[in-house]
Amino acid sequence: MTATAKALPKITVADAARRALEGATSNEDAAKRLLAEAQRVPELYRKIIEPHEFSACLAAISQVRLSDRAAIWKAPQAAPKSKTSVRALARANAYTLLDFPLPNGIRLGDATASDITEAARVYQAQAVDMQQKANWLGLIAAKLKGTKRVSQVFSAQELEGLQTQVL
Repeated sequence: MTATAKALPKITVADAARRALEGATSNEDAAKRLLAEAQRVPELYRKIIEPHEFSACLAAISQVRLSDRAAIWKAPQAAPKSKTSVRALARANAYTLLDFPLPNGIRLGDATASDITEAARVYQAQAVDMQQKANWLGLIAAKLKGTKRVSQVFSAQELEGLQTQVL
């Protein structure tokens, strides 16, 4: 760099995210804005994406597992009426419950008692968490009238109080 050249300002993900949030109507809107800027600025794109490459790959694997788990868990369907349905039914029934993937990716048929206990613990924790959130949101919904927004009816402290009721 020459003595007369000015250093370019350092690009930070946090600053870009704040810019994207300005005037955004939702997190999705802000994410679209941030992605658009990142696609124009390769350094920003790299800073956003590189730390999450493994997570993105893991998410793709998890999505396939989730889809497989749902297909395996569902009971076999009724007899098909067309050749297309025959193919779909054959695919759906190609797996048995022995193929059911546990949260850690182990196939049920290959799992030990320890694996099963851990899987049950994971599902139980998720169930408790989801039930608490459902109960909390139910309390909030019961107190909202018409088209009022949550922020028009509740303070953060009141929401915390409702949260405490369900925990």
